Amino acid sequence: MAIQKYNIKRDLTPPTKMGVSSVRLRVSSKGKRVDLHTGITLTDKQWKNDRVKQGCVVSGVEHNLLNDLLREQEEFISAYFNNCALRSEPINLEELKKQFNYTFKDTAEARSEEFFYVMNSYIVNTAQTKSWNSRYKDEWVRVMEGLRTYKSSTNWSSLNEAYMNGYLQFLAKTMLNEKIKKNLEKLREFLNWAKLKKYPVNDDFFLYKPKLQSSHKEVRYLTIEEVSKLIGLDLSSRIALEQTRDFFIFQCFTALRYSDLQKLKKTNIIQEGDDYYLDTLTTKDKDRINFRLAKPAVAIYLKYIDYEYDNGVLFPILTNQKYNEHLKELGAVAEIEGEYVDYQCRLSETTEVHSLRKDIQSHDARRTFVVTALNEGEDVTTIALLTSHSELKAMMPYIQLHNKGKGKVIDAIDAAFERE
Repeated sequence: MAIQKYNIKRDLTPPTKMGVSSVRLRVSSKGKRVDLHTGITLTDKQWKNDRVKQGCVVSGVEHNLLNDLLREQEEFISAYFNNCALRSEPINLEELKKQFNYTFKDTAEARSEEFFYVMNSYIVNTAQTKSWNSRYKDEWVRVMEGLRTYKSSTNWSSLNEAYMNGYLQFLAKTMLNEKIKKNLEKLREFLNWAKLKKYPVNDDFFLYKPKLQSSHKEVRYLTIEEVSKLIGLDLSSRIALEQTRDFFIFQCFTALRYSDLQKLKKTNIIQEGDDYYLDTLTTKDKDRINFRLAKPAVAIYLKYIDYEYDNGVLFPILTNQKYNEHLKELGAVAEIEGEYVDYQCRLSETTEVHSLRKDIQSHDARRTFVVTALNEGEDVTTIALLTSHSELKAMMPYIQLHNKGKGKVIDAIDAAFERE
C-alpha cells in the first residue's frame, strides 16, 4: 500500500462586489491542485482562523453547523486518498472534485444524470473488456432503461428498501421471478463496482435481500419411443418437414445447439475407418467438442454429404424461428401426446401453466440427449463435458429428471419392506 501525500487548505475566494467570498478547500498532491467549493458564502468578518467565526449565523445556519460541515468535507477528501492507497490506484483530482460535488453540492436532477451516465459508461466499457456479445449487452441496456422508466430521478442515494420494493413491483408487471433475479444481479454487479470506485451508493441496497420463489419448469425432452417414432415417419412427400426431422434427430444424437448445427460444415465430420467423429468449436462457449457419432447421426450425415449448400455447410438449416415452426408441425404429425405442467412465480404468486408436448423446439433435442444418457446411468460430469455445459449446476434439472434412477430408489425401498 503506497502512502498518498496530500494537503488540504481552507481559504476564501476573492470577494465579489457585494463583499462576500466563498469558502473553498484547496487540495494539492504531487504538484497538482484542485479547488473544491464548499457551498458556504460569507464576509471576511464572519471568517477567523480558517473557521466560521464563533457566534456568526450565515444564511440562517449557525457557525458550529457550518464548521462541522467543513470537517465532514475534509474527512471525505481524506477518505478518497486513503481508499486510493488501499487499492493502489492513482490519484485523480478531477475525479475527487466530481465525487465531492456530487456528495455536497449537486441537485437531485444532476445526481440522476450522473447515475445513468456512470451506468451507461460501465456497460460500454465492460462490454469491450469482457467481450460481451450484442445480446448480453442489450440485456444490460434494458436493465438501465428499466430503472429510468421506473424512476427517472434515480440516483445513488435512492436505492433504499422502499425504492427497491417498488422496483420489484414494477418489474413484476412484465417479468417472472427468474428474470427479476437476473435484473437484480446485474444491478448489484454495477453497484458493487460503483462502491469500489467511491461513488456514494446507498448502503441500504446491499442489505436488501428479497425472497423470490423460483418457478418450477418441466424439462422439455423426447422419450426414446418418441424419437424412434419421429425416425420412422414417412415424410417423403413433404421435403421441408423431412429435412426438419432429419436435422432435429441429428441434434438428438449430438446435443448440438441450433447455432452450432446451423454453422456445421462437412469438414467438422472426420471419418476414421468405419467410424465418424464430430469435431467442432461451440459458438456459445468456444469449447472444442470431439466424439464419435451415434449410428442415427451417421445415417443423416451420409444422407446429406453429397449435396452442396452455401458456405459449405452440411445442412440447409432454416432460421431459428422457421425451424421451430416446422418442429411444432412435426410434433403434430407424429401425434406426440401429453402436456407439461409448469409452476410460474411472480413475486409471491404462483400460477400453474400447461403446455403441449407436441410443440417441439430445437433445444428439446439437446435435452433429449442429456436425459437419455443420464437415464442410461452415464456419469453427469462426462455428459457435461461432452455437451459443453460450462457449469454442472446447469445439469441439475436433468439430474432431477433421471427417471430410471428414481425408479431404482423406489424398487430398493419396496424390496426392503418385502423382506420383512
